[in-house]
Amino acid sequence: MYDFENVTYGIEFYNGTAILTEKSTGNVKQVTLRDTKTGRNITRQQFISGAKSAKVDRVFDVFWKLAK
Repeated sequence: MYDFENVTYGIEFYNGTAILTEKSTGNVKQVTLRDTKTGRNITRQQFISGAKSAKVDRVFDVFWKLAK
């Protein structure tokens, strides 16, 4: 169901938007990141890059805070 998940969150990517679900409450938020110079969508790229260089749990927390 999710593209990536941990104990707390699940994330799916749909049309360039990251859709995050907090598993315990079912709350859903979404976030889209764009490159300021090119305007290109970099959401999935940034998530994967962050997951490789830091703990996945930390990346989920950051995306949750950025999301609406």
